[in-house]
Amino acid sequence: MNAFQMTGELAVALVLIGAILLVAAKGAAVGLPARFASLSVRAHFPRQRRTRMELVEKLPLGPQHSLFLVRLGTSLVLIATSPGACQLKPAEGLTIPETE
Repeated sequence: MNAFQMTGELAVALVLIGAILLVAAKGAAVGLPARFASLSVRAHFPRQRRTRMELVEKLPLGPQHSLFLVRLGTSLVLIATSPGACQLKPAEGLTIPETE
């Protein structure tokens, strides 16, 4: 067996493994029959509908500077961004009604 043949067989094996992983990751989205539904990664890790982080408001301060108000669970955080830095500060004393 020469090196070219071994390299070709390795490439084919890697492509087949990649195809199997892709089908397993996509699951029903690529039209798997029902008997293969348990192979889907999404079947084992369903998406959560409610997130704990929400962007309440974004305020551009300039072309490269912004201020974000983010809700993390029950608390609020101010995030200031610039090209060279990102600073976080708890927004104490500020209350915003819950959104649905």
